[in-house]
Amino acid sequence: MSAKRKIMLAVIIAVIVAGVAAYVCLRPAKTSTPATKKVELTVGGATFPYYQIERWISLFEKKYPNVTITYNPVGSGKGIANFKAGLYVIAFHDPPLPPSDWKEIRELYGPILQCPTVAGAVVIIYNIPGLKGVLNLTGPLLADIFMGKIKDWCSPKILKYNPGLELVCSRIRSAPITVVVRHEASGTTLIFTAYLSMVSQEFNHTVGVGFLPNWSAAWNKYGARGVEAKGNFGVAESVRKTPFSIGYVEWSYAIFANLTPAAVQNPLGEFVIPTRESIMRALEAAVKSSILSKYNPLGDLYKLGEVYWFLNVKAHDAYPIVALSHLTVRLHYKRSELLVAVAIYRFLKFIWIGPYSNSTIKGYVPVPYELREKCFETLRDNMVVDSTPIWKIVRN
Repeated sequence: MSAKRKIMLAVIIAVIVAGVAAYVCLRPAKTSTPATKKVELTVGGATFPYYQIERWISLFEKKYPNVTITYNPVGSGKGIANFKAGLYVIAFHDPPLPPSDWKEIRELYGPILQCPTVAGAVVIIYNIPGLKGVLNLTGPLLADIFMGKIKDWCSPKILKYNPGLELVCSRIRSAPITVVVRHEASGTTLIFTAYLSMVSQEFNHTVGVGFLPNWSAAWNKYGARGVEAKGNFGVAESVRKTPFSIGYVEWSYAIFANLTPAAVQNPLGEFVIPTRESIMRALEAAVKSSILSKYNPLGDLYKLGEVYWFLNVKAHDAYPIVALSHLTVRLHYKRSELLVAVAIYRFLKFIWIGPYSNSTIKGYVPVPYELREKCFETLRDNMVVDSTPIWKIVRN
């Protein structure tokens, strides 16, 4: 080969190599994006919304198969504790955070958001063999029963509202009541005791309002037959297996356990059973009373009295023990937490304003849209990753 040809061949090879190198350097790198990289979220807390949250998680994971969410139904109290310990990225709890927890979590993580996820009702379940029809109970009657002040189903105070019980009582000398309550710190219990404290001063002074109230103070005073069970599941199962028992659970647990809930008297004197319609009437009446203007997802909702807004609402055919179940989430994330923050944002957007946000399974009712919209807008405007607003990172 001549020297001239060798030079030409060397030039051609150099051009080819340079072109390949340029292509390699300039082509887009194949990197994982927030929409494709695997993300695992561990959340948990309240048993109240469990069935509905699990349904939403299932639908969300179909839309975002890169995200896996594990929900642990350990009770509101444990959910809050695990969130503070960094074990959960979202804490689910029925009533708003107690002020001490709200303050402590803000000190740990900075700004937080707490908002409702779903609406429901605390219902009264019972096991009275031979009773035909629905049991009717007033608020003061419920308070006296759970304190142990009324200890027998054949009490004249109960028979006054339940003529169907007279046949049962005519066959037996007495029917001692077994009261079933929650064993662990429970948001369902706080909601129920808040209601009983509204309708009975004695209950408020003796047992009080709380996640884990002092039932024994009243039981020891009146000699009640009280037992404890773990979770809404446990209370429903205990009542189902125990003749002449009574307990309280979130509405969906009564449905799945095939237990008929009692009709509870509302402030208008109507005995109302829990239904989607009777719960919605309470919610709509409360929202119309201008609670929306008071609602601040960044603030201390418990101090605002939010837990009482939906209890004993004065509205026709409204069920009196209605509640919202809440979640708490951090608003500030490090750059290393980008994928987690994006997944949380997308999940909360999905349950608040997504295509299935207004679709709830039997036993639950959607939170009024005005509240859900306010929650999402607050999240969008205040969530940041390394000081970058989340809305600049997630466009859909």
